[in-house]
Amino acid sequence: MILSLPADGQTTLPVPPNRLVGREQDCTALAKLLEDQHTRLVTLTGPGGVGKTHLSLELGATVASRFPDGVVFVSLSSIQDPELVLPAIAQALGLRESAGQPLIHLIRDAIRSQNLLIVIDNFEQVMQAGPHIGVLLATTRTPTFLVTSRSPLNLRMEREYPVHPLPLPPPLLASTTGSLEDNAAVALFVERAQAARPSFALTDTNAAAIVEICRRLDGLPLAIELAAAMTRVLSPHALLARMEHRLSLLIAGATDLPDRQRTLRDTIAWSYDLLTTEEQMVFRRLAVFVGDASLDAIEAVTGEPGAAGGATAGMQNIDVLSVVSSLVNKSLIVQIEDGDSTESSMDAPRFRMLATIQEFATEQLEASGEVEAVRQLHLDWLIGFAEKAEPQLTGPDQAQWLVRLDAEHDNIRAALTWAQAHCHQEGMRLASMLWR
Repeated sequence: MILSLPADGQTTLPVPPNRLVGREQDCTALAKLLEDQHTRLVTLTGPGGVGKTHLSLELGATVASRFPDGVVFVSLSSIQDPELVLPAIAQALGLRESAGQPLIHLIRDAIRSQNLLIVIDNFEQVMQAGPHIGVLLATTRTPTFLVTSRSPLNLRMEREYPVHPLPLPPPLLASTTGSLEDNAAVALFVERAQAARPSFALTDTNAAAIVEICRRLDGLPLAIELAAAMTRVLSPHALLARMEHRLSLLIAGATDLPDRQRTLRDTIAWSYDLLTTEEQMVFRRLAVFVGDASLDAIEAVTGEPGAAGGATAGMQNIDVLSVVSSLVNKSLIVQIEDGDSTESSMDAPRFRMLATIQEFATEQLEASGEVEAVRQLHLDWLIGFAEKAEPQLTGPDQAQWLVRLDAEHDNIRAALTWAQAHCHQEGMRLASMLWR
């Protein structure tokens, strides 16, 4: 067994190609988390394109001095087989296999007494290898692991740290061009646009368009970077005019990015392809909702049109709650926090997709041939919901039900619009129950 890297506190971290923008608070919080001697595994989770890898590299460089035996970077971006994870870690450590000794024992013995930070990038496609990390944590005392993944490893020592999109800029009417420069999403757009076209600048003329672009992209760093690269040929106003089809527009990724990150569609498709058949079905059917949706509503659209029982009809083997939980863990949908929705006075959780992810889900729903059936299920559920709500709108629980109806406002509008063209009588029935 030979351990050759890192030596004398060196690191094998790649150097990021660009400055990290808007993650100062994350770096500070994570650095403090790693100061705790009881922290052995931190997993950065979040949707594709949110910047987990870049953040891990910045963090690794920031805290490198706290790890006298060095920082090792292990890239799993090209690995699909969980059995190749241990060899990848061994290679990054500079270990050579020894005949007759399991590789995990070689790694364990090599790192057992080392105050070492091991950064493992892109774990989501090899989740079955998670127990190997658990064994290394359980049989060593000093090494620390920093992992990036679209879902947590679900290990006992794990400290999950969700990486969220950048804060959205306020509407321009509520701000000034000067104050927009302090918004991370706008700052990222401007910086990357200047890399594409050095003369680019944030001005009173283009500020409103840049704000709207960042808002439509949900503050997702990769999406913002791809959009900014388009300023080589499009002004912000021209770019905004073409934003209705984001996935087809944002295809200008750098050639030295991994294949899955060269376009926004590739980034989301990478996550989608890792889903089970059941997860893919629920994921694409979620595209029917506008804004957010309750678990009851999600269960309803996973059933069969016209069948009593909603999700239980024709889909008896699917545990929708488990699938939704899995999609949350895999950063493809977001659970709405109490303060983020008109649902705040209700007990039922609600879920939503980022706009870019929902556009991809809509494409998958259309390709599946299920659009009409799922929209019918969506309408059927809202009619049932309205039947429950109508008698309550003049009773003592009126205020509570108005809040519930307000939470479904966008979905009701979408269902009525569809019903006008496909089932006029059912649309009239829904509208008549909600006239108040």
